[in-house]
This record gives sequence, structure tokens and C-alpha cells, in this order.
Amino acid sequence: MTALQENPTVTMNVIAVEVLRHRLEALVAEASRVIERTAISPIVVENGDYCTAILDGAGDLVIGGGKITMQFNESTNAVKTVLAVHDDIAAGDVFLSNDPHGGGGLHPQDVFVLRPVFVHGELVAWVVNSAHLMDLGGMVPGSFAPNATECYQEALRFPPVRLVRGGVEQRDVWAIFLNNVRVAHLVEMDLRALVAGINVGHDRLSTLVEETGIERFRFAIADLNRRALAAIRGRIAELADGTYRYTTYAEWRGAFHKIPCAMTVDGSSLVFDFDGAAPQVASFLNSKDHVVKSMLSMYLALYLVGDLPHNQGYLDAFEVKCTEGSILNALPPAPVGAAHLLASMDAVSAALRCLVAAASSAPGSYVSRFLSAIPPHSGKFLLTWSGPGHAGEPLAWLMQDSSAAGSSAGADRDGTDFYCEIVGKQNTIEPADVETTESWYPLRIDFRRRGTRMAHGAHRGGAGVELGFRSTSDTSLFGTSIGQHDLLSTAGTAGGLDGTTSRMAIQLADGTRKPLALTDQGFELKPGDQFLCWAGSGAAWGDPIDRAPALVEADIDAGYVSVEDAAEIYGVVPGDEDATSRRRAEIGSRRLAAARAAAVPMEQTVVSNEAGLPIGPNVDQRGDLAVASASGAVLAQAPRPWTDGAPVLVEEIGGASERRAYLDPVTGHFLHVEVVPVGEGISFEYMPTSWVTA
Repeated sequence: MTALQENPTVTMNVIAVEVLRHRLEALVAEASRVIERTAISPIVVENGDYCTAILDGAGDLVIGGGKITMQFNESTNAVKTVLAVHDDIAAGDVFLSNDPHGGGGLHPQDVFVLRPVFVHGELVAWVVNSAHLMDLGGMVPGSFAPNATECYQEALRFPPVRLVRGGVEQRDVWAIFLNNVRVAHLVEMDLRALVAGINVGHDRLSTLVEETGIERFRFAIADLNRRALAAIRGRIAELADGTYRYTTYAEWRGAFHKIPCAMTVDGSSLVFDFDGAAPQVASFLNSKDHVVKSMLSMYLALYLVGDLPHNQGYLDAFEVKCTEGSILNALPPAPVGAAHLLASMDAVSAALRCLVAAASSAPGSYVSRFLSAIPPHSGKFLLTWSGPGHAGEPLAWLMQDSSAAGSSAGADRDGTDFYCEIVGKQNTIEPADVETTESWYPLRIDFRRRGTRMAHGAHRGGAGVELGFRSTSDTSLFGTSIGQHDLLSTAGTAGGLDGTTSRMAIQLADGTRKPLALTDQGFELKPGDQFLCWAGSGAAWGDPIDRAPALVEADIDAGYVSVEDAAEIYGVVPGDEDATSRRRAEIGSRRLAAARAAAVPMEQTVVSNEAGLPIGPNVDQRGDLAVASASGAVLAQAPRPWTDGAPVLVEEIGGASERRAYLDPVTGHFLHVEVVPVGEGISFEYMPTSWVTA
């Protein structure tokens, strides 16, 4: 009997299956805690950049633990590659892999350690641990190498190899590994923490399977996957059938790389197709298809999974298509050291925008309760530093503080500050405590505080972190930044404005401020200089002139908005309702006067204010006409895009990009605002089946 086969005569009732599921959850939590208690690097212990997963014998996901849930899908890639490469897997083996091009994870520093679980001689499961190890060699301390032009320059890459064979450490493999990394003593301790956690997980799981019985265990896992798949597909089926398109642009040192997404909902089927993505490049920007699915699986789960198991059933509920040789599925020797950070996050942003559009077209659906502007994932950035430690020893470290962007707004609330997610339970990774950072590294943090830059809208985006620190060393520190979107900010939703982009600079000892690009390698922080960064803000939901005046007045009191901006952006005159109403009407009229005419103006201008079926935020379908929800202004006749009938207000941003606001032809309200490179076409097209066939 193979690992995938079930004995049809063996069953378990639902209660017994659920009890087993909770025992498995406790098991992965225990194995994860072993990693945290045994590892020593702050990136693992304080930031929580690790995870544990249990998979069945064929490499399908059973359950995962830890915050880095995108690694759950990566674990399936790692195990299935081991199974394809090795035909002599035995009890007591422990494998390592880290190559995104060949069975590894998100990027080379995310090292996977895998151990098969044999019970009575049968391969019944795998336990997989992963964590971000501080250095894997390559041209830059910390192994994030923005200047790399091929993967060989980035880091030491392992296909699936044995760390342990039959319970015996393979010292030659350990020696090769440790000989090629910086701060080897720290990296070894964290790697051994992964092995310790996997051994605990293995022993607990072996006992559990033996107590349960192999056949009953297999039945329970298959049953959990079946029920999760059915439940997720039920939630997908509640979305409005149709094809929803959104195009984002990965940004690399002033150049834009197109990433179009077409999301198709057909009954309970959900497919994300990234055909047409830009070709792979000889730079740090590329990703892999399995990484794109892993990243999407993490964020899609916030909208679809809820209290359901995050298992193979969920992963099988949606499909991701990435063209081989594209920026989303690059082939060797393309660099892939930021496969999870740059182009893949733009792909995720496009996919989530399509999902929100489909949910907006399906009021009452499960996903519609989470309507929000898309988080600024692709606008965040990370920092790696190297230099002498407190005792003069060489150190390299990763700082997550700069990734603490504000969240985008929800359809019913402002975004959260210093916290990227508006949907879900928690941030992926938490910044380390200031005291921990200073005790480990030669830094004095001058401030780490909430910023005041935020996106304007009916519900505004949250503010990101402001950070400033200096070196306590008498020699220079050298930094590398990993980010993008110096030019394109995170676009809002339903007429909300875009968020602010991240920024960083070095304040020189003489008072001069030197701006830095979000992707830079080897910049120097000299003694006496101060490093400064401002994380971006999330995007807004809804037109600023629809924000409740009382909230605007509260923002004025809090120092978030000036009286002048309140009048100019929000149309609010504090304490005067009549003046506020007049001001807002004037803003709408001024927008219409400055806008380009609609591409295809409609002869019929307004329809009765009857209930309609949403095509997307702010736009309804009434018969075969698309209308602005609030005013009833006619925008288009089916099946043409509703944007054909909207005047467009265009504002250039810095010469390379532009903000386009699609207006209600009657009131001048923002229906949708996009941010795109100058000269590019419209970035979105939402086509529910009900509209196309009207």
C-alpha cells in the first residue's frame, strides 16, 4: 500500500477526526516551540521567522504551525522533490534543501529540514521545519544580493541532501555547509534548532500514528482534506462568476515589469492566470511558480480559510498559472534571492484585487465580509547589515523593523498603524524589541515610532513606522536594502487614494541628508551618521470627500491632517456642516471640469435609483446598463467595461507614474483610482458573467 492509498474498510467518525486534528495542531505547536527555544538568532527567536509542517507520506500538507504560513505550500514542494530525487529514503534520515530552483523554499536563506516518519516499516508522514538562517554565503553578508545577475552569486544552494543518514550525522555535508557561510557559529545553532524541532515532531508523530493506527490515520487525513476542500469550494462558489483582471508592475531601479492577473471564477473553480508577465531578468526581481502560489496561499487564506484547516484540501482549491521563463517562473541561472518579496508580491496584490472585486459583486458571500483595500505588501522593504559586534566579532543581521508599514483601510474602518494586515489575525513577522536589537547588535535606536504619512479616503490607510538609529561601533556598518516601488505606490479601492511609498536616507554627521534607493547594496553608515527610514502607508477605501466630517475633525485634533488639507482633500470646514456640503460639491465640480471626457459617453445619462447588482465597488448593473451606485449616472452598456463612460482625472506623479481617477459623471466622486506607469493602459477590468451576458 502506498502512502496515498486508503483502506476502504477503515473509517473514523467526525468527532474522532477532529480530536486527531487538534492533537496534530498541538504537536506542530510543540515542535515549533522547540525551534524558538533552541535557536539563538533574533530573526528566529524574536521575529518568529520559522515554521513547522506535517505532511503525509506522498508530500501533501496535513497541518502547519508557526506564523510563516506561506512555507506550508513550500514544504510540499520540498518533500515531493526529495521523493523524486531519492529512492532510498530510510528511517533516521534527515534531509536539507534550500534552492528555490530545485526543491528549496522561498529563497536560499529559508532552509528546509525534512525527516520521514516510518511506522512499522511504512512511510506514513514527513515532519518539515524551516527558518530564515542569517547567512548562506554569496556576495553579500546576509545573502540578499540585489546586484546579483545570476543565482550562483547569491548564496550556497543545496538540492535535497542528507544531514543525517540512518541516525548518523553526515559530517561532510555539515562541513561544506558551514565552510561556506558567514557567522557560522550562529547559523549552526539555528540549523541545529531546526533538527531538534524536527526530532521532537518526529517522535511525537510516530507515537500518535501508532496509537491511532496507520489506516485510521490515513483515513482521518484524507477526510480532513476532503472536508476542507468542499468547504473552501463552497465559499468560492458564493463569489460572482466571471473573469476579473488586474495588472500590477514590478519595479526595478526605475524600470517597470508588467504582471497581469486574470482571475476566473466558474462555480467552485478559482484560477489565477499570470500569462503575459514580463520575461525573466538578470536581476534580483525574479520568482518561481511554486513561490507565487505559496505567497498567494498565505494571503488568500485570510479571506477564504478562517476557522477551516489550512491543509492540502485548501491548497487544492485554487490553481495558479505562471508561464515558464517569465519573471514569475524564472529558469536557472536567473537570480531568485528575493523570490518571495518583489515580483511575487506584486502578483499577490493583483490577485487579491481581483478577489475583492469578485466579492464586491457578491454581497452576502463569505469573502464579502472582508472587503478592504489591498495591503502594501509589495511596498515594504527589509534591511541587512554587517559589521563588528559589541566584542569586535564579525556579524551580519536582518532587521524587520522597516517592514512595519501601515495597513490599508477596510470597507468599514481605517487602516491600522505600524501593522500591515487589515484582514486576519496577526502580522507575519513582528519586529524585535528595541532592547533585544541593541543588546545583540552595535546599534542605538534613537526612535521607532508611528509615522504621520497616510492615504486619504472615506476610510484612510494606516501609518507606517518611522525609524532612526546610529552605530555604536567605532567603524562603519554596511547595509543592503531589499525593496521596490520607489515610484509606484499601493493603489486604493472604491475611490480611495493610494498609500505613501517607503523611504530611507542617511543623515550624515555634518547634517546633510543622503537619500537611498529602496534596493541598494553596500551603503555605508559611518560613526556619527544616522540611518533613517519611513515605512509606507496602506491605501484608502472610498472617496476622501465621503469621510465623516467628525472623523476628519478628529484627525485634525490628532495632528494627522492640517486644517488646509481637511478643506482641500476632504472638503471639510470644521464645525460648519453647510460649508462642508458646499465645499464637497465644489470639489466634485472642479474634478469634472479638469477631467478628460469619457471614452464612450452615454446618451442616457441617469437611470432610476433602483436596486442593482454590483459589478464592483461603487458601480451597479441595472438591466444591461452599468451605473454609478450613488447617483445612477450611466457609465456603459453591457458588455463594455464601465470605465468607458467615466471621465478621467489624471495627475502626474514624479514624471514616471500617474494617478488616474475614474469619476461619477454627475457628482465628480471618485469611483476608482489607479496608479500606473505613464503611458500604460487601464490596469483593471472586472467582468462578472452576469454583466457579460446581460
